[in-house]
Amino acid sequence: MNRDEENKTPSADNGNNNQEIDDLIRCRIENLRPKLLDLSRRNPLISTRFSPRSNSHICVVDELPDVLAAQLADGKNLQFMPLPSLDEDPLDEKHDDFQEALTIAILTDETYIAAVDGIDADSEDALEQNHKIERDLKDKIRHNLGMPPRQTSIDLSLSQHAKNNGISPSYDLPENIEEHEDGRHTDNKIQTLLLPDDLERKLNALITKCRTWVQETGINVLYAAFGFLE
Repeated sequence: MNRDEENKTPSADNGNNNQEIDDLIRCRIENLRPKLLDLSRRNPLISTRFSPRSNSHICVVDELPDVLAAQLADGKNLQFMPLPSLDEDPLDEKHDDFQEALTIAILTDETYIAAVDGIDADSEDALEQNHKIERDLKDKIRHNLGMPPRQTSIDLSLSQHAKNNGISPSYDLPENIEEHEDGRHTDNKIQTLLLPDDLERKLNALITKCRTWVQETGINVLYAAFGFLE
């Protein structure tokens, strides 16, 4: 065996040894990976509770996921939208049948007429009194027409409040064929199932949490998720 052949043999052996070590390390790492995963319900990527009190997420309703994803990918500026305030008249009261019944009731309802006549026009809260009396009349008309009750802060149902305002409260993912004719699914607004104050509070909490994580760990934890397995 000449000197060149003697020099080649150790190099080949070293290459084989290095490959074996690499394979061993790779195998050990793969065996360790499952041990690093938290497969319990403490892992929010596996088990998520959509608690109304949680400030770690905001659920979206009455949107088309494909359209929303495309808008986000295009860098479009979007705005989270709350449900209408409880102080506002529900959208379903703008329908013709309700408005017609209201017009007649204002002229004929004896309880309403007597209450309005009893208001002192010079009092500081005359406008508030008139608004309350008219609101009571509208609630009476809702009952007479068989409409669902208007939602108030007492015994509030956000789902019913959304329905009263023409908003679907379902978290089930809709199909693209369900696009609404009023353009709500292609505008720059993202509908939520939260009242204005609650939405503002949750948005502030999310932004604060994201900034804290970025400052302390350098990790961005603010993401949009499309669809959950139930």
